Amino acid sequence: MESSSPPSKRHRANVSSSASPPTAAMTPPSIAELPDVVLGHILSFAFARDLEAMTTASRVVAHALSRFPLWRTLFRQRWAALNFPLDPAVPLEIDERLRALFPKSTTESRMFQLLAHAVTPVPAYADTAATMRYRRDTWMDHTVVSLSEDAASKAGRHRWRPRALDFAFNGRFLGGDRCVRANAPFQTTFHVQVLCVRVPDAAKDQPKAKYVVGVAASGYFELTVSKRERPQPSHRVGGSDMTAIGVCEQRFNLVGKQPGWTSTSYGYHGDDGHFFHGSGEGRHFGPSFDVGDTVGCGVRRSMRDLRSFVFFTHTGDLIPAGDRGIECGHEEWFPVVGLDSANAIHVNYGQEPFRYDAIVDELFDECRGMTSILADQLQWYTISDSDGESSSDDERSDESSDTGDEDDADGFLHHMLFGGRRLELGAGGGGALMLGDDGSVGSELESEDEENDGSDTDGDDDGGGSEQEHTGDNVRENDAAATAAPGTDGTVGAA
Repeated sequence: MESSSPPSKRHRANVSSSASPPTAAMTPPSIAELPDVVLGHILSFAFARDLEAMTTASRVVAHALSRFPLWRTLFRQRWAALNFPLDPAVPLEIDERLRALFPKSTTESRMFQLLAHAVTPVPAYADTAATMRYRRDTWMDHTVVSLSEDAASKAGRHRWRPRALDFAFNGRFLGGDRCVRANAPFQTTFHVQVLCVRVPDAAKDQPKAKYVVGVAASGYFELTVSKRERPQPSHRVGGSDMTAIGVCEQRFNLVGKQPGWTSTSYGYHGDDGHFFHGSGEGRHFGPSFDVGDTVGCGVRRSMRDLRSFVFFTHTGDLIPAGDRGIECGHEEWFPVVGLDSANAIHVNYGQEPFRYDAIVDELFDECRGMTSILADQLQWYTISDSDGESSSDDERSDESSDTGDEDDADGFLHHMLFGGRRLELGAGGGGALMLGDDGSVGSELESEDEENDGSDTDGDDDGGGSEQEHTGDNVRENDAAATAAPGTDGTVGAA
């Protein structure tokens, strides 16, 4: 095969073509000579920053990229790395109110590209380790265990420590007070959020839920209380079983206090249904709650006047507390759970549908009419649509000026294929990219053009979700650790 300039129409061959393996005497094919499905499969092994660089350098890559869900997959992995894993069997879609923020010409692939860079940590799991750090300062045993970790251990999954969504007090004596807060606070600005919602009237063979990507300034979470049987039950030395829900500042002492007992926290207590803030004396607020109940707490942000309000729900109903809730400081508030019982607690930060499902529309509706604030707080919002994969042929009409960039892209691709490296799938799979004896490359990859049913076919791993497991990129070399995940500063990082 002789080297030549890219043809005007790309040759499309079968993935498992009978081409001979490359030899030293043969010139590897250029990017333009590869079928889209092969190129798409190869690009699925690239780092996000390399994918962007190749997209900017090569019209061929930009054309192929728009046909495959690569940026959707990278978004899933980025979200899992910083927050919670997304079940690959559950579809992922962009909320219509978020879509309206992009120019009409923006492709969905381009949207996911920009959104992947905008992902930041949000409340996603219970930080039981923070409580354990505080317990050393008291004589009482305040041990809190992650039941998620127990379940993983029993199932034989020891490699990664799962992020806790289920936990319980495991000490010998009840009667003390301890709290468990989330890994991250509710932010004070607009941010990207993924929430799971129910799909009403879903067909029998269709998913009953879906993930929706939107932007919101407010936040919300829920907890469910369930009975937990222990071989050696705790002994109570005072008081009665109680669970509390609320928010707290980072400096709130997690041991010896319940949510609402200090000025740095707000709490709704299950034993008497009272609301607390700044005092151990509460006031009547809502129904009591215990085993079998689901309650929620959120912070509603008013971005025009920078005010915040805390609110609570009980079994899917909003507890009345003024027009917008109880005003609190416009600052970062951590979701927090108070424990003085042996019951199991399950927390939901959006990884599954909320009992109070009206909150999803409320959160994602906050971006309407907020153009100037969004432009200031969402750094990707003002990025030109021509900076990435959306570059058109008209923008690159000078063929001669593209030759060098296409050669650079070819060089990178050839290094991936023939540079002697074994490239393994990252969080999205468990195989490696290897050339077959017949010259074929891996398995076939379906394009978005061929699958328009709205479902997502990513191969993301929905396991553990620890920082060690998820790198934020989808490629690892066999003999080296993955490089840093894409930045969160809103840039697209193209060279």
